[in-house]
Amino acid sequence: MIRELKLLVAAVAGWGSCRTYDHFSAKSQVHAATLLPPPPASVPVQPDESASRQTQIMRFGFPGTDSVRFLNDYVLSYDRRNRTAHWVFEHLTKESLVKNDKVDRSKCEFHEDPLIHPYFQSRNSDYKGSGFDRGHLAAAGNHRKCQLDVNETFLLSNMAPQASCPSVLCPSRKRRLLSGMKSAEYV
Repeated sequence: MIRELKLLVAAVAGWGSCRTYDHFSAKSQVHAATLLPPPPASVPVQPDESASRQTQIMRFGFPGTDSVRFLNDYVLSYDRRNRTAHWVFEHLTKESLVKNDKVDRSKCEFHEDPLIHPYFQSRNSDYKGSGFDRGHLAAAGNHRKCQLDVNETFLLSNMAPQASCPSVLCPSRKRRLLSGMKSAEYV
């Protein structure tokens, strides 16, 4: 009788440990985030004209969402660590590239982005004496609809270091430099 009682206690203990294992094992439920609805089968080729300019530019999605900055005619994601843009999105159309004669690029100056914290801003002094030029990511020539659009392309958040081009290697730059000098002989 004692032997049978021991077997019964062992069976109950085994059964209880199996139930406990099943309760705490990997079979337990995992609560995941709610699924998003599937994207449309295709993105329309022509953007919705009533949509904002930023919506038209970003209709295909974001490659990343770190420090996204929406400007009038382009969108950029700013890399605070390197003080340059991760990426810049422009949506260029025949209509958006029409030149406005009232827009004057010579009125533009490179300036710090006021919406980026000063600790993370790129500054003009970063380029001075570095051997690098400030290279536009969203080119000023592509945003000539109004003066504000061109001015925004001169934000330092839209610049990347660009190797300076010596006039020996860039004849067009040499011609530009010399054409501004009255006393220089132009060849």
